[in-house]
Amino acid sequence: MTQAPYYSQTHTLTNLLRHYREQPPLKGFDEDGKERLDAIVQKVDELFKPVAAEVDKIFNDPKLTDQGKQDKALTIGPRVVDNFKNIGIVRNQADTAKTRLETMLFGPLTEPPKDNAVVTFLREDSIRRSIGKGQAGAAFLDAGEKGNLEMTRAILDWPGGHGLSGEIERRGKEAFAQRTNPEGLEQLRYVEVLRDNLHALAEQVALWLRSLGASPESIQQATGITLSA
Repeated sequence: MTQAPYYSQTHTLTNLLRHYREQPPLKGFDEDGKERLDAIVQKVDELFKPVAAEVDKIFNDPKLTDQGKQDKALTIGPRVVDNFKNIGIVRNQADTAKTRLETMLFGPLTEPPKDNAVVTFLREDSIRRSIGKGQAGAAFLDAGEKGNLEMTRAILDWPGGHGLSGEIERRGKEAFAQRTNPEGLEQLRYVEVLRDNLHALAEQVALWLRSLGASPESIQQATGITLSA
């Protein structure tokens, strides 16, 4: 029997939820993060199971043609999509926590001093001219490790863009945070792991709801995931 999209997506989400329930603690998770993920997985699973049972019943109904099954399945999504708003809420909470921690940890790297603004610009411009963009990456890493905020500001505020690769920028920022607030950096990493796992779960829920006929707009409002029409 051919597995229609609504049926295959239901089984995919079934397997993902089982994976989260049965896997050992994720690397990089603290106890709070694990409890938060376990709670949202349990909530999604509770909401998902009766819908999955309905999908299974439709798929195995001998009285329905394949098209009849598809048509009936597509009425489910609009009816249940709002039940999954909690995953969008916790994703927003994780995003907010990540932004707050990044501001706390990395804000000093670009925070302007209370000196005269013109003098500050001239000093930073002199620094930029002395190193050139070709040496900006190495200079930024060194400045992050040593806590040289004048150098980090000069580079990150480079007119027209600093030109640092994402990897170099991340390493420099984390080197500074490791020097100044290692506990905060560890907490940021916990939040990032939680956020990534919530995104993966929300994305699969979104695809499943779409296969059941929910509109991209309603899915985005519920899960925070944007799908094409």
